[in-house]
Amino acid sequence: ARSFSAASGCDYFAIGGGIAAQNDGRICRTWRADYKSCAVYPGSQDGDCSRLVHVSCARSGTTTTLTATIDRKCDTLPWKDCNVSSVCCGGLVCQLIAPGKSPEMMCQPSKELNYD
Repeated sequence: ARSFSAASGCDYFAIGGGIAAQNDGRICRTWRADYKSCAVYPGSQDGDCSRLVHVSCARSGTTTTLTATIDRKCDTLPWKDCNVSSVCCGGLVCQLIAPGKSPEMMCQPSKELNYD
């Protein structure tokens, strides 16, 4: 969690920023807060951004708190090769790329893909 507060005597209209993945610089989420609301907006879901499983923003008086949960248990990023013991990031599953055609597996959405 990271908190941001107004400097004494200042009256900010809005404050905001982004959460970026350290390894590749992707913008995972952006956020904005003003005197009446706070919101987090979607960004990239790929690469290390897939490790963000919960991001929230809360406001109390002149303090805005941004909280993010990072999945440190997953070991395979989206769209990367995996095996049956892999823990895919981002809620993806390790499954065959082309069932019946190739033994290669990849972390991907659980929706069955049609290769006909």
